Amino acid sequence: MKNKTILIVAVLAGILLSAGICKIYFANKDRAVKNEKSKNAVVGDTKSAHEITDSRELKTKTGKTIILTETHPTGPMISTITIITKGFKDDQSIELEDIDPIEKIQLKDLDNDGFEEIYLFTRSSGSGAGGDLYVYASDKDERLLKCEKEELYKKEYLQGGLLEGFMGGNTYSFDKNMIVMEFPIYSDDDLEEIPTVETKKIFYSLNQSKLEIIKIEANGAIYVKDEEGEFTRSDEKEDNQNVISKEI
Repeated sequence: MKNKTILIVAVLAGILLSAGICKIYFANKDRAVKNEKSKNAVVGDTKSAHEITDSRELKTKTGKTIILTETHPTGPMISTITIITKGFKDDQSIELEDIDPIEKIQLKDLDNDGFEEIYLFTRSSGSGAGGDLYVYASDKDERLLKCEKEELYKKEYLQGGLLEGFMGGNTYSFDKNMIVMEFPIYSDDDLEEIPTVETKKIFYSLNQSKLEIIKIEANGAIYVKDEEGEFTRSDEKEDNQNVISKEI
């Protein structure tokens, strides 16, 4: 009887031990499968993010075709843009590398010459993210010409300059026959996430494939460019003109 009891206990112990080993084995196997799936998912997501391709076809009012393709060879936050034209006298393939992703694309005849330009609005990511603008004008449907954007002297962004307080967050938009670059102003006491209520604006016009600054709105006033390329308050300019008129 005693030997029989010992045998039964031994059998039960063996069964329990086997069940435990099987449970551990299958649990480890299941965990390994999940880890492999997770690893593959991460690799797959990263790969797909790098290979995202967005292609858009635009048709101008004169019947020309512009195809834009955006890819991300090194990651989703950096883009390569390819512009291909069809129907122009000299069709082209233009490539812009390592720029911010496209936020908006628009055709517009800003200089009213009968031929639309293509405007690429891009947007960076992260704190203080700002926008940029790339413009290509049609040379009477013969070819696309890159439009250079006039830049202000760096002194204008320093203390005492017209654009003092600039820390990014700028946007571009259309205002009738002009392009406006607007941005919030930060004071020395502000955190980067908390700008003041003030904004400043730079107004551009398109002149012979060049975006030229024609006026600046800052510090509660409007500044226009004089003959020497310097910006003066518009009311001061009017006062000077009135003085000259009186003298005459």
